[in-house]
Amino acid sequence: DVAALTQNKDYIQAIHKIWENAAGKKTYITGGIGSSGGWEGFGPEYELPNQSAYCETCAGIGNVYWNHRMFMLTGESKYMDMVERTLYNGILGGIGLDGKSFYYANPMQYSTSNGKLSGENKRSPWFSCSCCPSNICRFMPSMPGYIYAKKEKEVYINLFASSNTKLEIESGRNVIISQESDYPWKGDVLIEVKTEDQNELNFDLLIRIPGWANNKLFPTDLYYTTYSALNTPTLYLNGKVLKPEISAQGYVKIARGWKNGDEVKLILPMHTQVVQSNEKIKTNANLVSFQKGPLMYCAEFADNGNRTSNLIASINNKINEKYEEQLLNGVMTLTIPGKGINISTNGQDIKTETKPIKLIPYYARSNRGIGEMQLWFPTKVSNLKIES
Repeated sequence: DVAALTQNKDYIQAIHKIWENAAGKKTYITGGIGSSGGWEGFGPEYELPNQSAYCETCAGIGNVYWNHRMFMLTGESKYMDMVERTLYNGILGGIGLDGKSFYYANPMQYSTSNGKLSGENKRSPWFSCSCCPSNICRFMPSMPGYIYAKKEKEVYINLFASSNTKLEIESGRNVIISQESDYPWKGDVLIEVKTEDQNELNFDLLIRIPGWANNKLFPTDLYYTTYSALNTPTLYLNGKVLKPEISAQGYVKIARGWKNGDEVKLILPMHTQVVQSNEKIKTNANLVSFQKGPLMYCAEFADNGNRTSNLIASINNKINEKYEEQLLNGVMTLTIPGKGINISTNGQDIKTETKPIKLIPYYARSNRGIGEMQLWFPTKVSNLKIES
């Protein structure tokens, strides 16, 4: 805030340097930050363990605050990309679907060792140090403030959600921007412009194109996909196709005199993407994860024979997508081909079975009891670490 208000170059240089270090070397794929619970802080560079990941819910909220301020300072969409990722994955999972149970830590994996399940694997109604529930209760009502932004005669649409806002463009002249969307399940976003009179209102509408929809899965080189877009984002103005360029800042800009009732339709490609990590993250070596739209997916015990730590994912076959209205308050599930590896109690016999692996959004985990969960998956038996 001081850097933004004073434009102090040393402060600005410092916060960019800190952000590059955090986002480029110390952030989880969920947008979670803080690998160590011991001192509630960042660990060494590229040290991002999955089972012991701390990723405190409060830290996720802090990450949104930080990245939103970085956007307000620079106007760059990569910061809102991080806001979106953290909202849907690093924070939303911190509160149960019942609205009254919480997580303090948000690891990438729960696995069984010596008959005991790892980590904070059960949601709680309260904690002795209860910053996370109270922080969520403060944060959730502030959500509308992150969807839109305005700078002089530039109107930004940063997040996609059914909503509306009124903004003053000229003295005494307002515009109402509304959205209709089933995001994040579908990539169609209908944007309507309403003016308060019949005269044109001149302003620039800037719409964020998420990095994951533009072959830039993560704002830094910490995570990537070899996915090549089958479809690029499509934009319509009053039913006619537009082909505007995506700016270096990550936005498409429509500059015109807007009339009451003008409509813009954005269609984002929502293909499932196979995610890999920078090779310097040793704990993720030879592992993959799955992302659809802004959502990270995980396998949970309830859908996969009561285990997930024995699963091998195949990434060369078709991934089936299905919206299940009755599951977890309504979620899009993914089913990927894979294998389950079972080792006998004497450790001598290994049984391999071909089986589908069902994935649910990471935020929806741990709402059906206690059991194993996995976000990163090996693709070869040699990379699997399981107990008998």
